[in-house]
Amino acid sequence: MTYAQPAEIAVLLGRAFTTEETAQAQGFINDAERQILRKYPTLTAMIAAGTVSVEDVRVVELRAGRRVMLNPDAKQNERTDDYSFGRIGAVADSEVVITDEEWSWLSPSVSTSDSFSIRMSGSGPRETYSPRAPVDDYYTRGTRGEFW
Repeated sequence: MTYAQPAEIAVLLGRAFTTEETAQAQGFINDAERQILRKYPTLTAMIAAGTVSVEDVRVVELRAGRRVMLNPDAKQNERTDDYSFGRIGAVADSEVVITDEEWSWLSPSVSTSDSFSIRMSGSGPRETYSPRAPVDDYYTRGTRGEFW
């Protein structure tokens, strides 16, 4: 079951599709869906559990299909005088590609409250440091409390 429809790609492109273009767009959406299911075989369960958004899946399928409909030959550049033609690296004709950013949208959401934290094994809850906490006597000298 795909989450995007060819008519939505037509709206994004600002034109009506012919019957052939509608079939092509559906094929590209199906290809995007297959790629997603290869990486996340339990996609429907992930959506039901709320770890992945249906809208994110739909948008990824639409963007992947739209890219191919806009540039079916995967051209990066083309010149006129002494004709030159260049393709986007590692992309074949009409290949559906899901970008790294789009894959990140589809990765199951996890708590990031302790992201980039380092904890020693067996340590308790994270302690917070406040620069306004009183200075320990070990670090102060003199009667006025100036730093060493």
